[in-house]
Amino acid sequence: LAGLLSGVSSAQATDYVLALSWEPAFCFVRGSDKNECALMTKESFEANNLILHGLWPQPESNSYCGVSQSVKQKDKPDWSGLPPVVYADGATRDRMLTYMPGVMSNLDRHEWTKHGTCARMSADKYFNLAMDLVEKMADAKTGQLIRANVGKDVAASDLCKTLTDDLGAGVADTAELKLKSVTVGGKKVTTMTELWIYMSDSADGTLSLDGQHLAKGYGKLRCNDQPVRVLAH
Repeated sequence: LAGLLSGVSSAQATDYVLALSWEPAFCFVRGSDKNECALMTKESFEANNLILHGLWPQPESNSYCGVSQSVKQKDKPDWSGLPPVVYADGATRDRMLTYMPGVMSNLDRHEWTKHGTCARMSADKYFNLAMDLVEKMADAKTGQLIRANVGKDVAASDLCKTLTDDLGAGVADTAELKLKSVTVGGKKVTTMTELWIYMSDSADGTLSLDGQHLAKGYGKLRCNDQPVRVLAH
């Protein structure tokens, strides 16, 4: 995964969070009325791979850059009142139907309005760079482990090991696995909902997802033997 974002200007931010979602868990917990959930099949990319929630410049206060108060007030759960994202290339949004299917519920409008406006790049470049990371994570050992265990339990320690193989030592201090207790088939299980990876840019303002560009001290990755259910669609 090294160098995936090499060369990206990040003058308005030095730290980022790459937020990756597990869509079957999202739809199971609260997305039954979402278009992207209704259209997901067992063979869909999002049913078998982590997908893009967002790429967030940090700190959290680094948001809504240049966005008027009237537009911010429209940033509500359905996001339909937000201005559409202006893409120079229609292929960008087409690609997002795979890697960020939440665009069907206007997630791109929210992500661009709140976070993308602070990344100092075009919407096409911002979303394509983030989707490149999704694609690479799917090919990495972590993505392969998750894909091979859809519908099964994976030990948190195994997820830690593959993340370490992919991103380097110290990943427990630079990543965070979001977990939630749910009831499946009458039994309570702990399911994975998201994976957050904290990143920092270089002195020259470039950003890469590798061991040298992980932001340490923010992660709370559980590296014990706790079983984590990879919910199936």
